[in-house]
Amino acid sequence: MDAHYFFGIHHHLDFLPDNQISKRSTTTTISYISPLPHCLFAMHGIVQSVPSSIHRSQNTRIMPVRDTNGNNMPIIAMNEHNIAPVPLTKEMFFEEYGMGKANLSKVPRPDCLQGTVFLKAPEAYMESKRLREVTKYSELAQWENKNRFDNLLRKMTGLFGTCGASVSIVNARYQDVKHQIGLRYSKCVRQLSLDAHAILSRDFFVLLDATKDWRTAGNPLVKAAPFIKYYAGVPLLAPNGQAIGVLAIFDAFPRDGIDKKTIMVLQKIAAEIMGYMESQDE
Repeated sequence: MDAHYFFGIHHHLDFLPDNQISKRSTTTTISYISPLPHCLFAMHGIVQSVPSSIHRSQNTRIMPVRDTNGNNMPIIAMNEHNIAPVPLTKEMFFEEYGMGKANLSKVPRPDCLQGTVFLKAPEAYMESKRLREVTKYSELAQWENKNRFDNLLRKMTGLFGTCGASVSIVNARYQDVKHQIGLRYSKCVRQLSLDAHAILSRDFFVLLDATKDWRTAGNPLVKAAPFIKYYAGVPLLAPNGQAIGVLAIFDAFPRDGIDKKTIMVLQKIAAEIMGYMESQDE
């Protein structure tokens, strides 16, 4: 195989200036959070859909009334609005979280999960369809090319200035680490996996400091070895769009920001990995 096809690593070295390649660089260049889908109704720190049960005619509005304690309470009344805020439940939160339609890099903690310092990522909304694709790719012979993947991950850690990189498949129960540098494990229960969050996040999933994010501050992989603080992962997408796993970089030191070109390079390499999986070349 021509070295220039080596998952695109040679093609994209010129994407980043020298100061972006230095180890543990903290240069902030862009804001990386994508807007949440317009179809969701933002309320308690995350987004929620308005249940159809509270949709009314075009003349419906929210009219305040008082409860027995004298506090204002919204009820359905007649006017021009057709939606009303409702308390966000855990079930609603997890349903939206698993939809795969929003970037989950920053998600404020909702009232229904106050006090939470460790969040197990829920299953994907289309989990059964996703797992069928996982089965197709999990045991392909291409994963046995250790030298190819080890060389790739070493180049990635040098390029992005991180202590580790990995490529994994996320099945029903585990993060199955196919190849890694600095991760210190080859399999991780899905409840602890950061990749389990990344497969649900649109386009990419970034934690600049996992110790300060309410979903991961109490995660054993953050509090103990490998002491992940900075994490950036992009999904490995099957042709039908299902995320079967994640290509990730990580470090024990937090960052102040992430460059858009870093995400672009990771996405390009992830796409070429999936192209390699589809090829007959082993």
